[in-house]
Amino acid sequence: GPHAFCRYGFIGDSDTGIELTRGDVALPRAEGMSEAYQRSGGLGTIFPNIGLFASPTCFLFINMRPLAVDKCQMEVHFYYGSKEAAVDDKYAEARQALEAQWANLNEEDMTICHRTQVGRSCDDFDGGHFAPFWDLAQINLHRQWADAMVGEGLFSAVDQ
Repeated sequence: GPHAFCRYGFIGDSDTGIELTRGDVALPRAEGMSEAYQRSGGLGTIFPNIGLFASPTCFLFINMRPLAVDKCQMEVHFYYGSKEAAVDDKYAEARQALEAQWANLNEEDMTICHRTQVGRSCDDFDGGHFAPFWDLAQINLHRQWADAMVGEGLFSAVDQ
């Protein structure tokens, strides 16, 4: 089921939020995109482990696969806005640059998440405080996990 979805717009010189041009070649936008979506994108998650990201030039499907209590594998699948953008050699550098930027961004996120988990598991940590605006999605996700684990609520794995 849904966890959190948001839509955002791009401002300034970059119309994508992430640099998609290498040399003189930019990834083409998805065909048939309305004017309203030319300078916007969206992201979201689906409980329990799917991430989605849409931009004017590509769509990402992210699968977080738990392997152990302290280990997770992330698979990122890129779907470009046209067959030409996905396979034409003319766009190879732009695709590689985009994929490298996502890898770097995700590496930063993994480091932050790991450090947060280490800090939260420390005996001296009192649980901290949630930020009302930023943590609503996290609170909701944890509520969904708790419901699923005890067989209650919308995300119960148990037939009701």
